[in-house]
Amino acid sequence: MAYEVHDGYQKFRDTEPLILEPEDWSFDEWATICKLCGLPTGQTERIVLHASEMECFVDLSKKAVDGERTYIVTEVCPHCESEVEMRWNTDTMGFKAFCPVCGERLMLCDECRHTEEPTPCDYDSKTDTCHRMKKEDG
Repeated sequence: MAYEVHDGYQKFRDTEPLILEPEDWSFDEWATICKLCGLPTGQTERIVLHASEMECFVDLSKKAVDGERTYIVTEVCPHCESEVEMRWNTDTMGFKAFCPVCGERLMLCDECRHTEEPTPCDYDSKTDTCHRMKKEDG
């Protein structure tokens, strides 16, 4: 069921049923699907949806969500030297974080290096800022 998606309003017709089975989804995803259909999570073994029509509005100017991205950030805190692993979305939460161990500000330098537009590190220890933080503040 792949559609040619374009910007704006569109309508698709499909005669094939959509077959959903729990082994194709994480437990949380399956629970959400069951809830949307009004079905019990543990006892539902298959859902067959006969949706002949789908309507949607697509805005291709927005950044696509990367389904492969885990949002797990790993950094070493320079203040307490703890290796910190946390769920963090730099797209929405920025590159400013705080160490959950000592509470000091944590630089997300490794995340900066893995962005779509990696730039050379310009961290200034005197001002304790970099170009990404200046963007977030201003």
